Amino acid sequence: MMRYDKSTLALPREGGADVLDSRDSIPWHFAANVLDYARIMLGTTEYMTKEYDREIEELTKQEKEDELLFNEGSEWTQKAIKAIEAAKDKVKDLGEVEVALAEASKHTGSSQPRQTEHDFFFYTSPPHLYLSPLDIRILKTKYGAFSQFPSTLLPRVEHISTGNTVDDTLRKRAKYLGHLPRGCLVSFLECDWTDIVPEEILETFKDDIERRRRRNREKEIQEERERLQAERIESAAYRRGAGRTNLSSMDEFTVKYSAEGDSDRLNLDEFQPLGAVGTTPPNPRPGFSSLASMSTSPSTQKTVWGTPALPPSPGLGPANPPPAVDDGWLKDDQFMGSLGAAELAVEMEALGVENFAPEGAPAGSSSGKGKGKKKQKQKITLMSTGGRRGN
Repeated sequence: MMRYDKSTLALPREGGADVLDSRDSIPWHFAANVLDYARIMLGTTEYMTKEYDREIEELTKQEKEDELLFNEGSEWTQKAIKAIEAAKDKVKDLGEVEVALAEASKHTGSSQPRQTEHDFFFYTSPPHLYLSPLDIRILKTKYGAFSQFPSTLLPRVEHISTGNTVDDTLRKRAKYLGHLPRGCLVSFLECDWTDIVPEEILETFKDDIERRRRRNREKEIQEERERLQAERIESAAYRRGAGRTNLSSMDEFTVKYSAEGDSDRLNLDEFQPLGAVGTTPPNPRPGFSSLASMSTSPSTQKTVWGTPALPPSPGLGPANPPPAVDDGWLKDDQFMGSLGAAELAVEMEALGVENFAPEGAPAGSSSGKGKGKKKQKQKITLMSTGGRRGN
């Protein structure tokens, strides 16, 4: 790149010298490399009219998209188009005067040679990549003058220093960056010139090169240490649940039910369906006590009120008689047969039962009047704790 002293216009040296020699502080748009490198330029009537028409076309297209997608009106778009139309009418009044001025500037610049001892020559690459000051000193030692620098260099880049802001200090240290605006972010390329610059010249800058490499290594080690420290802090925050607000539902579950000393890696074997075999955690873990008490039976149907519905009753069939088991108690017929008539009468009298005739006795013997009328039998089963109780 080539830039004259006290000028903000920097152009490639090949093809840019004619534009810089024209003595115009602001170049025309049709000059070589101006559209790619100049921050401000002059435009002819034809060029400016074409640019205004392109801008109106883009605004009209945007107006239709906003109306279809967002149902927005065209008030502000029409105001912008009217402002562009007004500027377009002013450009038409200029005529071709600017073309004549451009031709005059060419002849004026070619007739006045200038001194080049204060010109700047430097290398650049978009977006704002420049050679570091140390590399510029190495090349100046080899070539002798900035104007003798080759147009293209292919070195091996060792490091890229980023985040440098253009200020007064940087402008004093790297005067070839004086055309950049204050606050512009630039990056410097630090290269290895082993195959380009002779060994004896590199030996002169050996201490500076080694100091720069050592600084870069220490910076990389420090950045790696800070990265590992940040990862440990983040991992500890996840285990403590500090980052729960920024986690998804699955991550919250993982943080809640992960042990304090376990790895951060998620084990999917612990999150199988509860009804499957082998899903119980092998070790006691916080939070699984509630899961162990949960029922794994299939869910039952519910009523319209949300209560569990009763299962349908099974079909009723004849019940099978229970097997005969000797429990030590006499059966009814055995107990009645073991009592005599006198014992039965005493028992009935104790119970307050009158006019009782034992089973098998004649009907007339139970009545003193002997009317011959047969009375209804009464059969009562009693339990006895003595007699023939089984052992």
